[in-house]
Amino acid sequence: MTSGQRLYSIHSLRFVAAAAVVMHHITTGLGQKSVLVGAAGVDVFFVISGIVIGMALIDRETPYRFAARRLVRVIPPYWIATIAVMLFQYSVWGATFSVSRIARSLFFWPEFGTNWQLIYFPAWTLCYEMLFYFVAFLSLVAARRHALIACATVMTLIGLFRIPVPSSSDGAFFSTAVSLEFCGGMLLAVVIRSGWRPQRSVGICMLFAAALLFWRYQSAVLLISETPAVSHFARPLGLGIPSCLAALGLLSFEGARIFRTRFAMLGGNASYAIYLCHITVVNFTSDRLARHGVQVKSHFWLSSIGLTVLSIAVGIGAWLLIEKPMLRTLQRLFINRGSEIGSVSTATAH
Repeated sequence: MTSGQRLYSIHSLRFVAAAAVVMHHITTGLGQKSVLVGAAGVDVFFVISGIVIGMALIDRETPYRFAARRLVRVIPPYWIATIAVMLFQYSVWGATFSVSRIARSLFFWPEFGTNWQLIYFPAWTLCYEMLFYFVAFLSLVAARRHALIACATVMTLIGLFRIPVPSSSDGAFFSTAVSLEFCGGMLLAVVIRSGWRPQRSVGICMLFAAALLFWRYQSAVLLISETPAVSHFARPLGLGIPSCLAALGLLSFEGARIFRTRFAMLGGNASYAIYLCHITVVNFTSDRLARHGVQVKSHFWLSSIGLTVLSIAVGIGAWLLIEKPMLRTLQRLFINRGSEIGSVSTATAH
């Protein structure tokens, strides 16, 4: 996305989503579950991803450029984060990792039918991102003129149907309904490309409605239902819809100066690094404090605020010192006409 196409409001929303996930993990790790709604930051990331990828499909980006931009943006920082987690857990906790688990973690290939998880566990969201990128890439290859329709159709089918987990002994199903959140983002991409923006009064109503829906879902973020069909759609309905409303409502303030400030731009740029760093930062800091007789769980509010601020600060530092220069180099090497680093791009956050 070129500078002239940059969506400053959506770019800033990435930072808000990353901060929400950080607070969610920190507070739940400290034993407090009153801010579970912070998990919705993941759903906001999925919607933003749908917007960005949707625009790339509308613009009929070449398959090579599409793949190169996403892989360069997502994979190297994730590998560095995974190595950092491994070094910490080995040196402090004495943890060891099999070659199989390392390889599967690095390439997002789960061990089906087991309790396996990625070494850096919050990166489970990247498994869904990679699925989305793969479907979008195939859509560009197979039907470039109609890539958006093809991608949206496939992702909708994946999201609607409950797909059994291979080798599962308890009849487990993949949580594929979050794919519908990508579809919601792609729909917003069509709206954005049409040039339509909600009036500010409408945008305020959308943001207010999103806040109410997020809070309504507060006690059911990790919903477990005895009715599989209901449970399957719980997250996209409870968190995906308000995420779309939040993104669309924020677009009504696209011209606001606050989204063009240096801090807002920096926060959006560093959102992926914040997401990839925060668990290691929290674990390392908690371990150091415990060695000096300070138990973070005994000081909930002070620990929550301190660890959140520290995680964001380290993430920003990682962006400036590692991710940003690395991206510049990799873009020069693998992308013929490098995209601007500061533009709205997706990572998970995800």
